[in-house]
Amino acid sequence: MIKKYKVRTKLKSLVGKAAKDLAWIKSRIQKYINSYKKPRIKLVAIAKNEACYLPEWIFHHLHFGFDSIDIYVNNTSDNTLKIAKKLEGNSSIMFHDGDAFFKPEIDVPQVEIYKYELNLSKSQGFTHVMFLDIDEFWTPLDLSVSIQDYIKKFTADIICFEWVNRTNEPSPFLPALNRVITGIKGNHIKSLVGTHVLVEGVNPHNVLAYKASYQLADGSKFVVKPSDFAKVDYEQIKKPIKDAVIIHRMYRSQEEYVALLARGRPIQNRQFADVIKTNRNGYSPKYISAKLFFNIEKLEKYNLFKKDFFIEYELEIELEEAKKFIDEKKNEMILFVENAPKEYWPILKRVFQRINIKEVKDSLLEFKSKNKIK
Repeated sequence: MIKKYKVRTKLKSLVGKAAKDLAWIKSRIQKYINSYKKPRIKLVAIAKNEACYLPEWIFHHLHFGFDSIDIYVNNTSDNTLKIAKKLEGNSSIMFHDGDAFFKPEIDVPQVEIYKYELNLSKSQGFTHVMFLDIDEFWTPLDLSVSIQDYIKKFTADIICFEWVNRTNEPSPFLPALNRVITGIKGNHIKSLVGTHVLVEGVNPHNVLAYKASYQLADGSKFVVKPSDFAKVDYEQIKKPIKDAVIIHRMYRSQEEYVALLARGRPIQNRQFADVIKTNRNGYSPKYISAKLFFNIEKLEKYNLFKKDFFIEYELEIELEEAKKFIDEKKNEMILFVENAPKEYWPILKRVFQRINIKEVKDSLLEFKSKNKIK
């Protein structure tokens, strides 16, 4: 009886593998077909109270050739929907109600949206899809090449771009690109995924796919670890900056950083994540490990196109309203700190490291005094 069970189990395993291999062969055929087409690339993002940053982020990625941008709006109280209304005339931009994905029974809504979009993008005829947050900017360092032209030199199923965490934002609401950007090379990646792949796992940074090939932005092979497929190893960080990166504006200015902590994290069963963004270890460290230099003439041309985009869709008035919202959120976070329960101290101590805003420092002193913390 045991022997028959083992035979059946092995046979079932062999049949399953054969079915997966057949599906993989079909995916190779689809990849071959796609290679003769002009790439169609969709960008997908999730936005909560991002009105202050959406116009620039959308312009930036349209400018560099993304064919379609889909934004899932959730739990939003700023003027994002006014911006969406003004951009209705642009067929490359779609706003979606994302609240259906943000339910208690869904542990990581971000991943669920990404899984959904991987299937949808394939059915819509896109050859590739990329997932970015609104503080992440895919950027070719020459400011000239489009994403379609850029990927022509790659053969991999999935192309992975490394983070440069920007650190030089001394005042609020600076533009995404300046002549010089300083930052810290991160070990996290963001990936451009061929829609033909057989998906086995998804996280906010990358896709794990059956027998898929991966390359970094310099064309080198990237060996993915199934246990942690969101990062490159630290040896890779020591290497020169590649010619396209993800500029990650996770810090922005100190004022914006404090305001953005109020977004929380849309992950279930994480203590305090519904109130404060717990995946921050303080404001920008003082050291830098990366410098990006942009051609002045090309940057000026980029800025002129951006200005025209804002004028065409009358976005400046929305940006002014959104900036006021950010300031309000900063003040709300300061007030929250003063009155937070004592058990928040380990989180507050960590996320407010290196913040020098007087009101924030005063609120932390008030919190410690109320809760008799030395």
